[in-house]
Amino acid sequence: MIRSAMKKTPFDLVIMDVNLPGMSGHEIAAAARAIEGYAETPILFLSGETGPESVLAAFRAGAQDYITKPCCAEEVLARVRAQLELRDARA
Repeated sequence: MIRSAMKKTPFDLVIMDVNLPGMSGHEIAAAARAIEGYAETPILFLSGETGPESVLAAFRAGAQDYITKPCCAEEVLARVRAQLELRDARA
């Protein structure tokens, strides 16, 4: 289901939690990396999971950044902007 949705609608950036119904965010990130066109799409995790295992698993799955809750909107926006600028600079 995720794969077909991502193929239909290209995303500029993905933000998700680690804990999601059905699949973990780590599984979704790894699946996204296997979809044509998503190799360079920035993936950010926004999660209350702060343990090093979760953070490292996110990066192994292909995340560019990991933001822990609680956080403020300005921090999230700054990290989103930074990832989009990095993506555009690589293009």
